[in-house]
Amino acid sequence: MIQIINLYRDDKSNFEKACKYKIYELDKENYKSILKGFNSSWRDIRLKESRNQLIVEFPEFHYISNGERDILTFIALLHQAKRSLKRHSNILIIDEIFDYLDDANLIAVQYDITQFIEEYTRRGRRIYPLILTHLNPDYFRNFTFSKQRIYYLEKRELSVNKHLIKLLNNREEPSIENDVSKYLFHFHTSCINKRVEFKALSLKETWGEGYNFDGFIDREVLKYLNPEADYDPFAICCAIRKKIEKLIYDKIADVNHKTRFLDIHTTRKKLDFAESIGVIVPEAYYLLGIIYNDGMHWKKSQDNISPIAAKLENLTIRYLIKDIFDQSTA
Repeated sequence: MIQIINLYRDDKSNFEKACKYKIYELDKENYKSILKGFNSSWRDIRLKESRNQLIVEFPEFHYISNGERDILTFIALLHQAKRSLKRHSNILIIDEIFDYLDDANLIAVQYDITQFIEEYTRRGRRIYPLILTHLNPDYFRNFTFSKQRIYYLEKRELSVNKHLIKLLNNREEPSIENDVSKYLFHFHTSCINKRVEFKALSLKETWGEGYNFDGFIDREVLKYLNPEADYDPFAICCAIRKKIEKLIYDKIADVNHKTRFLDIHTTRKKLDFAESIGVIVPEAYYLLGIIYNDGMHWKKSQDNISPIAAKLENLTIRYLIKDIFDQSTA
């Protein structure tokens, strides 16, 4: 220690330069190790010195995919941020990088951010990542991100009918489970009468008869197709599913195939079956699964409405839905 102090006193300027250069060399080796660990391409990703800067040099664009380039760039910048954010409390803004990653790289990047947070926590410091993304927040559900706060930049003030929420929360009650799924949340030619069971569960009694429930979702569809009106987004999801299934059911000629179609669980399997017997199923019917599947379950302690409302407000999705309801079922 005395020798180091004497070296510092003898030539303060060169001592600081030597320390700075040693830190640079350590950072350089660290970057090499990090990039090597995340490089899934068969090409070398090189670190190059240019004008007193350390630069990550990528191969020509046709030798490496955009996804590979994105994650390597992100990891390099993340570790650059780690060197720069030295205060007790820090904010890290990540803008849309997650939107372009496949599932494996999405997990890898979340893990790296998790390690970042844990490192700051061990040092008694705080880091607040702000993730800007178009992805569903469910993509970021893990232990470290479990306390996330979600904010939607464009939020339509919609509400779900309280009776529908209660029905979704009670849909797995043994006395109604099979009938609700088969006759209310999917298309069926028969109508049920479960008023007694609905009353016993304190559900909307009239909805125990299928045509009353159908009347409710049909009225909500009319509101949705009129952009000026508020609508129940979950009712729209149910209506889309039932409409698609009815359109396909009406295309099936064989009576036995019709019966089997009605007995199949999940819309996707119904559509697959229809295709297997020669019915042409438009691709839009599959694509809209991101709407009608999400809106048939209510998850407690989270914003269930905003993600679905954002999709329903998308102009392309609105056009696809309008086209489905404009089609004749004859």
